[in-house]
Amino acid sequence: MSRPVQQGYSSVKPIFFSDKNFNTLQTVLVQDFQQRTRSSLDEQQINRLSKTLDHYLNQVYQKQGEKPIQDLNKEVLSATAKDFSQYLQRKDVTKNTSAVKNVMDESLYQDTATRFERLTQDRNEVKALPPPIPDFRISLDEDGPPAAEMFERAKKQR
Repeated sequence: MSRPVQQGYSSVKPIFFSDKNFNTLQTVLVQDFQQRTRSSLDEQQINRLSKTLDHYLNQVYQKQGEKPIQDLNKEVLSATAKDFSQYLQRKDVTKNTSAVKNVMDESLYQDTATRFERLTQDRNEVKALPPPIPDFRISLDEDGPPAAEMFERAKKQR
């Protein structure tokens, strides 16, 4: 049994699902994400955003029904923005891990001699130079300090 239409009451559904409302919401979301990422969205991202927006339009209308269109649009915008930002984060993570994976794969497929050579070079570069050998020669001049004193100085320097 259908509900009678009251005076001054009109359904929100045709306005909510209109192309004008969809395009307005999509424009708001695209501009918001372009400001956040400081770059323009590519075609694949815009298609994903359109599908996400369409999905949440249907979901919000099913759950909230005949509320004012401003409330429905706010709910759609927040749900779509949250979902799409998570999508962009996942895309960024997969880009970063693929670069790391390529570097790791190259090191796995190097021949053993090359890997061993790199490893020994890395280890040899880390070593510090040994201190210079102290001079323990006995001076023939009487003016210099005695050998025992020179030995004690060298001992303290270590």
